[in-house]
Amino acid sequence: MPVKNIEKQELLDHLSKEIFWNCNRSILKYDEDKNIIIPRIIEYGRPNDELIMFKIYTSREIKKIAVKIEGLNKEKIFHFSKLLKISQKRFTSYNKKQWHELVNNNDI
Repeated sequence: MPVKNIEKQELLDHLSKEIFWNCNRSILKYDEDKNIIIPRIIEYGRPNDELIMFKIYTSREIKKIAVKIEGLNKEKIFHFSKLLKISQKRFTSYNKKQWHELVNNNDI
């Protein structure tokens, strides 16, 4: 059974508080602020947060935003490529070296 819009908004209250450490999550709207919410869940969320994300948004909406997130580490790219059933190469940060990789390799 599809989740109704009012229920989708209420699901935001069940996301981990630390995901939105620097903003007032009570003013976030699931439909208007998905470009903020989805990346935060992907980058900082727990497995339960991911489940909530898939209840609120379609896989298509999540894919569209997920592939544009810069700075995702290899583990996140691998995890979400499998979860969303897309190639890792579709992620913007797939071919970019991460800051910690540059520091560890003395490339800076």
